[in-house]
Amino acid sequence: MALPLLFRNHFQLGYAVRDVDRAVEALSETFGLSKWQVVRLPEDAPSRALAWAYVKDMMIELVEPRPGRMPYYDAWLPESESGARLHHLAHMVENEDEWQSVKKSFDDQGIPMVVDEQMGPILSFRYFDTVRQLGHYSEFVLLGPRGKKFWANVPQN
Repeated sequence: MALPLLFRNHFQLGYAVRDVDRAVEALSETFGLSKWQVVRLPEDAPSRALAWAYVKDMMIELVEPRPGRMPYYDAWLPESESGARLHHLAHMVENEDEWQSVKKSFDDQGIPMVVDEQMGPILSFRYFDTVRQLGHYSEFVLLGPRGKKFWANVPQN
């Protein structure tokens, strides 16, 4: 695999949390991350809630999974209700050709894709299991026609 595919366009640190509200409060008190966009998800969604905040160009994402619905998150949940544990680094993909190239590169290396999802016209995302190699998952995001608007209201800290 060409390293630039994996390490370029890194834009997000993704954390697993047990309770989004408590984690937001703890991150605000401890690190000054006081401005968040929190989204509560419907019962049929695999996550209960998501939260995003920017620090300059870096997005911080908190994911509160529903028990048993996202097995690739289960082992990453912190002990504390207010804790956050690094789960993935996310990289932005620029176009469809690069999207396919990333998948082929991971396939060629025998690194499995554990998630391949599309959120309608907003974005597509894939998680690759790079835990053995890097200690975390690697996520790749391809924005759709409405993708830039999706995170337009994420506040800057």
